[in-house]
This record gives sequence, C-alpha cells and structure tokens, in this order.
Amino acid sequence: MTRFLRSYLLLITLLAATAPATLAQETVISQGQPTEIEMTAEEVADRILEYAATFLGTPYRYGANGPKRFDCTGYTCYVFKHFGYTNLSRSARDQAKDGREVDISDFHNLQKGDILLLGSRHNPKVIGHVGIFIGLDTLHNDPKFIHASAHGVRYSSIYTESYYANRLLGARRILPDFVS
Repeated sequence: MTRFLRSYLLLITLLAATAPATLAQETVISQGQPTEIEMTAEEVADRILEYAATFLGTPYRYGANGPKRFDCTGYTCYVFKHFGYTNLSRSARDQAKDGREVDISDFHNLQKGDILLLGSRHNPKVIGHVGIFIGLDTLHNDPKFIHASAHGVRYSSIYTESYYANRLLGARRILPDFVS
C-alpha cells in the first residue's frame, strides 16, 4: 500500500470516527473511493447500543472515563463520543440539561439511545445517575437500560428492580427523533 493511500485511509477513518452521528452518515471505502451511506437515527441508536454492550462487565470506579473503568456519566460520554457526540456533559446533573426533554409519563415516548435520568443513591428525588435506554420489555412495558452501576456496566430494568422503581426522574434525547 502506498504511503499516500495509507494517509488517505487514515484521514477517512479519523473523519468517520469524529463526524457527528446527527449527520446520519458513515464514510466507507469502496474500491478505493470514499462513499457515504445514509443511516437513520434509529440505525445510529442501534449502533450506539451495540457499542455500549461491548463494555458489559467493565468495572465501576467513581470519576472514571473508560474504557477499563467507568462511572455512569463517564460511560455515557465515552459511548456517545465514539459516534461523534462530544458535547455530552460529564455530570448527571448537567446531562439532565443536554439534548431535549422527553415526556416520561408514557414510556412509549422514549426511543432507543435516550439518556435516562435517575435519582441518586442518597436522595432518589435528585438526579445522580444516568443510563442509556434500550427499549420496553414487551411483557411488562418495563423500561430496560444499560449503565455503569456499582456492579459494573450492566443491563437493568426500571420496574423489575426495586432499587430503580422510584428513581426514574426524566429522560433526554440526544439523537434526532426517529421517523415513523
């Protein structure tokens, strides 16, 4: 491979890794030429969740930004940053202001990739924890999410895990709305 081609591929790779996913495009190389592939917001959300799941079991550490250890907001920042969302705030209280508010009175308003805002360990009425919404359990309409908890990165449920049942305080939409 020529030096020029290696440099060109590196540049394309860096651009693809840093381009905001809100553009809903991905740069790929096709027969040596860059090509853009359109992606819907829902496809971007699916990719975010797939990437988020690669960290399942990663240990928790307060203040950690990953990838070997995470706290809750370090995890959400790390995952979203991989897709070009570099402006996600670093604290749970500040992430509660990022993106757009989502009405949680009906869980069907949520979409994959939304940030769930949860009450802290010390005060369930004050935002102190975040996770990434996955979807609703079809049997119980139970919101499922992935997050960095004291037990490491794992999946959890709002209703079937009593700890979270009274702690859901809100949600924020970082991605564009899905088109129905």
